Amino acid sequence: AEYMGHFLSVYFFSPGGHAMLSLAPLVLLGVLALPSTAVPPISPIPPIIHQIWISPNPIPPNWNAAHRAWLHMHPQWQAMMWSEETCRNLIATHYSWFLEQWDEYSLLIQHADVCRYFALHRFGGVYADLDIRPLRSIEPVLHQAEKDGQEVLLLEKDTEILNSFGGVGGGVCIGMMASVPRSRFWDDVFDMLQYRRHRWYYMFSNHLKVIFGTGPQVVTPVYHASPVKVGMFSAVRFYACHPCSELPCQRDGGWVRFESGGLLWNKVDTKIINFFDCHVIRPVLNPCTLALLTVVALVVLVLRHARPILSALRTGVCRAAAALAH
Repeated sequence: AEYMGHFLSVYFFSPGGHAMLSLAPLVLLGVLALPSTAVPPISPIPPIIHQIWISPNPIPPNWNAAHRAWLHMHPQWQAMMWSEETCRNLIATHYSWFLEQWDEYSLLIQHADVCRYFALHRFGGVYADLDIRPLRSIEPVLHQAEKDGQEVLLLEKDTEILNSFGGVGGGVCIGMMASVPRSRFWDDVFDMLQYRRHRWYYMFSNHLKVIFGTGPQVVTPVYHASPVKVGMFSAVRFYACHPCSELPCQRDGGWVRFESGGLLWNKVDTKIINFFDCHVIRPVLNPCTLALLTVVALVVLVLRHARPILSALRTGVCRAAAALAH
């Protein structure tokens, strides 16, 4: 209709427009051939690999080797290694509205978390933790994402982790991500960062401050609610191991390997949580066990309160009968 209206306005209201009358059949055929809805193409994910090292210590040798593997597998890519200084400069130059919150973060890992979001928003490309070594080129995955109209790729968590909680949560890992530049997805992540800026429970644990304040639990709710089309680096190919695995580790047929020495930010609270996860939740609290424990808890609850409930019912019936007798 838009194209037809334009044609008629040119014909009837522009000088010499009647000369286009002979082209009318061709114009009409072109209008009829147009699709009913025009979907703008998704720009490709740029060939950039972003990695971050925010520490006064040198990068471990095996992580340097993993970094070089990215360049070897993707020789045409641009490498951007971010430091504390360059991350802050990125925020100060292009996202100055966030600088106060950036300076408020007390942990280096919080800066590393946040820097990857802004780098992907500004430049697009692929982000990977330094302890992730590629075993083959991931370009086929990026090309498929472009064909599927996906603006962002996140790392799917191992289904074993989700099954530990009966499939509840559907979280993602932020250790490897990809994006087109300026995706709205990251604008929503920025909003979530501000929303999670202060929480009363951060005082109890740095682990909670990282996971919920800047880490995966910032990205996960955005992923579930975002209108942006988001794809996944599948766990089968890219999630080589979980916190309970011995490092280095990789899956059979996997596309990456996790090197040893990861999770350097872990302190006592994180180690306790991981110990509980590995030795209690995973071995014991599988879905069947959770269902059984739920049934047992309900039975205990009913038995505990059955006597007061029956007594109250009996009292109520007696009072009703007495009222009817009068």
